[in-house]
Amino acid sequence: MFWLAISEPRSEIARIIARDVYRKAVETALGRSLICGLMGPRQCGKSTLARGIAATVPSHYFDLESPRDQLRLHNPELTLERL
Repeated sequence: MFWLAISEPRSEIARIIARDVYRKAVETALGRSLICGLMGPRQCGKSTLARGIAATVPSHYFDLESPRDQLRLHNPELTLERL
């Protein structure tokens, strides 16, 4: 699993640069593995980053805080073998 820690940048320019760095890190991780998990504190941009990447490449997005997605992944083999 890929771990990603995102700190709160001070300026808008820093935020844009940081997002690009994190996006490249996730894309590199996805080049090594078909599954990449994003972990970090609440409200740091994990979902925004994941959705931004998912919008540009064929992918499947699972939110592990969503009861629906938790239920879908209760038996991961059944869910993931269909992908």
